[in-house]
Amino acid sequence: MKMDSSTLASGARETARSHATRFPHAPGLLAACAALALAGITNIAAANRFIRKIYLPQHNARFAKPAALTDSAFVAADPALLSEVLCIEEERIVARDNTVVYGRRHLQLPATPSRAHYVKATVRIREYPDGCLAVFHGPRRLARYDAAGKVLKASNLRAAA
Repeated sequence: MKMDSSTLASGARETARSHATRFPHAPGLLAACAALALAGITNIAAANRFIRKIYLPQHNARFAKPAALTDSAFVAADPALLSEVLCIEEERIVARDNTVVYGRRHLQLPATPSRAHYVKATVRIREYPDGCLAVFHGPRRLARYDAAGKVLKASNLRAAA
């Protein structure tokens, strides 16, 4: 049985509609599937060649627009802010001896001007990419520790975010 081009085209449309209902979030897929079906492509290698050599150049010629701004969209990140974003943060309850356990480290919380101890308080521990730790109670950083769990003195502390 020989099919005419209108029968092939209707089959291609059916295939494209089928893909469109399965992938409604990708409308460009509908056009690509229809183009593949109309070209009679049935295997992946041929489809990749067709998309790379024929479909994408036509698609880009039709839809590509020059950038509205010539400047780069990339901006330099502040390393201090980046470490705050990339840290691991977990909650802990302070033990009766005013310590917090994080991994195998027992972190002794120092007395602060606002509180003598933090027993039974919920605190947040942040582990930074460089291995240092910091303990927070609300927005206040109570202490900062090196990777081994030793308290860093105030002169070695970086500003809290």
